[in-house]
Amino acid sequence: MALTLGNNYTLLNPVGVDAAIQRVQILLSKKLDWQYIQLFGRAEKVPLPESKTGLKPMLYYGNNEYKEVMRDDNYFGQVFFVVANQQTTKEGVMYKANCKIVFMLNLAKIYANQPERADAKAQEEVMTALKSTSSFLPISIGTGIKESLGEFDTEDIKFTDVHPNHCFCVNGTLSYQISCYN
Repeated sequence: MALTLGNNYTLLNPVGVDAAIQRVQILLSKKLDWQYIQLFGRAEKVPLPESKTGLKPMLYYGNNEYKEVMRDDNYFGQVFFVVANQQTTKEGVMYKANCKIVFMLNLAKIYANQPERADAKAQEEVMTALKSTSSFLPISIGTGIKESLGEFDTEDIKFTDVHPNHCFCVNGTLSYQISCYN
């Protein structure tokens, strides 16, 4: 059993890219034996006037309300998806999008009994879990705040990628279908 005592923020009726993300999200929640993790779906790129680059990753809650998906010390980690602004298709039904899954973790809490830094262990567990899905094809792993959150304003992030913290992303291609009914 994975993702115990954490939150898996799933949608009620996902379609298109959100349905593909949710399949991967649910897979991660089942395969990763981590506690107290917030597992978000697609983070919106929300422009905020007070931020330097203008963009913050946020989860849309409805009624024009957003929740920031960045590090929350009440949990052992946060996971969220960032989808490229352009999705491609050849036949108008199957689509592909570059997608990044971002992991911001407190390794000392997730792997409490491990004496060494478990960054490679976390990455290996994620990649092993992702082998079980055909929706997301991993291409590379990136480490650090800049690599994982480069398109967002990171000026006010206090989270650094030194023990016990680890920030990494898995870059890949997300495949999904848009059903067109006539």
